[in-house]
Order: sequence, then C-alpha cells, then structure tokens
Amino acid sequence: MLEKIKTLIEAKLLHKSGVPTSVEIIGENTVAFDTFSAGENRIFLCPISGVVSAPFNARRLNQSNTESIEFNQQISQIVKLLEQWLIKNKSISDGDFWNYNISNKIAQITSFRGSSGVLTPGNGIIGLESELIPAKGYDECLFLTFDGLNVPLAKRMIVLTESANGLNGFEAISSDLSEIVDLLISTSNAIRGKKYDRISFLYVDSLVDIEDIPEDFINHIIKHVMDSVIGKSRLHSQCLIFGDLDFILAARFESKEIQGLENQRFMPPFELILSSTNGLTKESLVELQNNIQHDEICWGNRWYISEYEDTHIDCEPPMFAFTAPIWDGNWSSSREISGEQIIT
Repeated sequence: MLEKIKTLIEAKLLHKSGVPTSVEIIGENTVAFDTFSAGENRIFLCPISGVVSAPFNARRLNQSNTESIEFNQQISQIVKLLEQWLIKNKSISDGDFWNYNISNKIAQITSFRGSSGVLTPGNGIIGLESELIPAKGYDECLFLTFDGLNVPLAKRMIVLTESANGLNGFEAISSDLSEIVDLLISTSNAIRGKKYDRISFLYVDSLVDIEDIPEDFINHIIKHVMDSVIGKSRLHSQCLIFGDLDFILAARFESKEIQGLENQRFMPPFELILSSTNGLTKESLVELQNNIQHDEICWGNRWYISEYEDTHIDCEPPMFAFTAPIWDGNWSSSREISGEQIIT
C-alpha cells in the first residue's frame, strides 16, 4: 500500500516547481531518517500504527539536525548572558526560573516556525519600535520582550534612502550589552543565510484493499493533502485513512491497526472526503457523523465532510478518505514539562 502511495505522490511532485521533495517509506522501528537533507524537502510515509511514535520521530529529527544544534548553542549563550545581565540590573530575581521559561518559549517557537521565528522582531523574544524622524529616517530601538519585560537593548538609524537588513546596524545602548547585541546580530544573520527544509510524516492506512479504490480518487486525495497540508509548516505529521462507507455506516469507524493511545494522537480539524454522496440521504449523513466518532478522540465540532464527484468513478458503496493532523509535540500550543510536551 505504501509503495503505491509513494508512486502516486512522486508522480504529483513531477509537476510541482520549487524546492525538490523526496518521498521515503519508513517502518515503525526504522531510524533511517536521523538527518535532514540539505536543500531538499522530505515526505516520510509510515504505517498508521506508527502514530504512537510521532512525538519521538519529530524530536529525533530536531535533535539530530546539525543546524539546529548550532542554533541551540548560540541561543543558549544569548539566554545565559541575558540572564546574567538582568540579574545584575535587578530586572529579575530568579535566574533559573526565567531561564527555564524563556528556553521553553524558544523551543515552542522553533518547533512551529523554525529557528528564524525566534529572532524575528514581534514574533519571538525581541521587539522593535520605529519612529520617523523628519528629513533623517527611522530611529529604531531593539527590545527584549518576554515575561512582561520590555528592556531596550540597542538602537540604529535607518536613513530614508536605505532599507533595514535584518538586525544589522544595531548598536548596544550600553557597553555591558555589546556582547549580547553582537551575538543577536550574528545569530540572526546565520539564520537568514540558511535554507530550512520542510519535513512531513504521513501515516497511512486502508480499511479495504488499496487496489479496490479508484486511482482517480486516491490521486484527488493526495493532491488535496499535498496542497493544503504538506509543506505548510517546517515539521508536520498527518494521518490518511482510506475505506468504503460500509465500514462506518454499519459500525463505528475503526482502523484495523490503531487503538487507544494512537487514537488520542488525532487532532482537529478532521476531514472526511467522500468519492460521492449519490444515494446518501440527510439521515444517512447524520448516521455517518455519529458512527465515525471514537471515544478516545476529542472531536468537538471541528470536522468536515467534503465531496469529490467524478463521473468516471463507478463504485458501490462510495469510498472515503479520512485525514487529520497527528499531534507530534511540535505545535506552538504545546509546552515541555520534564522532557515531554503536552497540549496546554
């Protein structure tokens, strides 16, 4: 099954421009994805039973990325120097607690937006204020903004005929901030000069023989997932389950390979795509909605039924594809506690 999905995805990728993307199949216990490929996006196809390991897979990729290791070392040095400076100036009293909190914040930003998000003014741990000085340009001030602090660090003047280039041109407002500001500028420039690849894990299953599903329908689903999901964030995990409506109109929707903890990895928004709604009444769609819900999945109201109509597809009963994000500990709304990340 995974081989067929891989072949169809690769066929779609032939018609897409931009950064090259490779498609690889990995097993539940495979460790062949330990490093990022420079200048190439990657899609990993996994059996649906592997969703229980999604946080581990994502963490392994982050920890094994050489660029991330270098970035973490630089950011750790900046945080350490900031902590020392803030304590010296009595801006904070508990350096360990502050260090812990800002390190968690940086980890959340990095996991969702990548390294570039941390030192982007307004989105990370620093802020920027700009004031127009007539006939001169823009007087800008760089701030540390975290945990209620709004501490000025550096200033620069952008003349009217020039444009800002990252954090270049900022000068520390005092000599004891020079090392910190220099590190902020050099780290920001290093991040801006690198290309960060996008990694997608696609956990796949089929409740029927994949050969019984019309290829046009599978192609439609693959295109939909690739266009709307894959590549939209630096690291993302998604499930994709195929089947026919007999499975969920007759009984509760249940993949043959997942249960319990794995089901809890499913996160909204949920989407059910039907090959056709021909012959389905409003009452049967309500029954479908009731049957598809798992006790272990926090469905709420964030799920959708959409339709793919193709007169070339003649199959009874209609086929479906279910897709939803898989929680992998890399969302901006997650927080790390004692080495594990949870949704807050």
